[in-house]
Amino acid sequence: MKKNFFNSYYFITATLGVLFNFLICAIIYFFCEKIFIHYQITNPFYLNVFKIIVAYIIPSVMSFYGLYQGLVTHVKKVKVVIPNVSKNIKVCHLSDIHVGSVYKKRFIKSIVKKIKKMEPDFVVITGDLFDGTCKVDIDWLSPFDDLNIPIYYITGNHEQYYGTANALRVIAKTKIHHILRNEPIIFENLIIYGHDFQENEDVDSIDFFDFCKRIPRKEGFVNIVLQHIPSISCEFLIKTNIDLVLSGHTHGGPIFPINIFIHLSNSCSKGLYEKDGHYVYVSSGVGTCLTPMRVTAKSVIAEIDICSC
Repeated sequence: MKKNFFNSYYFITATLGVLFNFLICAIIYFFCEKIFIHYQITNPFYLNVFKIIVAYIIPSVMSFYGLYQGLVTHVKKVKVVIPNVSKNIKVCHLSDIHVGSVYKKRFIKSIVKKIKKMEPDFVVITGDLFDGTCKVDIDWLSPFDDLNIPIYYITGNHEQYYGTANALRVIAKTKIHHILRNEPIIFENLIIYGHDFQENEDVDSIDFFDFCKRIPRKEGFVNIVLQHIPSISCEFLIKTNIDLVLSGHTHGGPIFPINIFIHLSNSCSKGLYEKDGHYVYVSSGVGTCLTPMRVTAKSVIAEIDICSC
C-alpha cells in the first residue's frame, strides 16, 4: 500500500508540473495573440504554426525534459581560493535531497556512488534532507553509512514540516553529524559552523546576521558556515570573519517562470559568488519539491575544491 502511495504521489505531482507548464505557455500565447491582433498580423498559417509551437510543443518538451532532469544528478566542480587554508581540501556539498515520497534508498545509493568517485575529505548537507511528505525509513539513509568520511548536517525548512525532533531522531541513528550552533566542528584548519533553520524565515535571516557577526577570527583558521536559506550577500560577508557560506533552498529556480522570481528576490540564488576573498555558494539542490521536475536548473552535487591558490 505504501508503494502504491509513493507511485501515486509521483504521478500526481508530476501531472501538476506538466499542467503548470501548459498553463504558463497558454498564458504566453494569449498575450502574444493580443499583440498579433494589435499589429494586424492575421496570416492563418503563421498563427497556427505559432500556436502549435508555443501552446503544445514547448510545454511538452519542457515537461519531458524536466521530469528526466528530476531523476538525474550532475557533479559540478567549484574552486574556492582561500589563502589561509593549510592544504587543498575537497568538500562534497549536498542540499535539498528531499528524502520522502519520491526520493528514497535507491536515490541515496546513486548519490553515495558519485560521492565515492569524487573522494572528498568530508560531506556537508545544508538542509532539507527530509521532504516532510511521509515518514522516513531509517534504511533509506543507510547508504550514507557506507562513506568512511565525516558527514555534517544542518536542518532546513522541510525538516519543520517533517518535525525537526523526528528528523534529528532519525539522523541520530546514522553516521550523519548534526552541527549545533554552539559546537562548531574543526577539520584540519577549517572551522565549520552550522546555522539551523528557524521556523520564521524573517527571524531566521535576522538571527543569521547576528550569528555571523559573532563568529571570531582565529589566526591560521578558515571559517565556513552552513546555512539553508541564502539570506546573506557577499557585501555583508566582507564585514564578517566568514570565508565561505554554503547554502541551498532555492533549487536554483527549477521551473519557468519561478526561476525569474527566485533570482530577483535573492542576492545569491544559484552558484558561486565572490567579493574580496569571501565566498557564498548556493547549491541548486539534489532532489525536487512540489513537483519532481527540473526545467531551468539541474540537480547538482557540488565538488568544492578549497585551495590556497
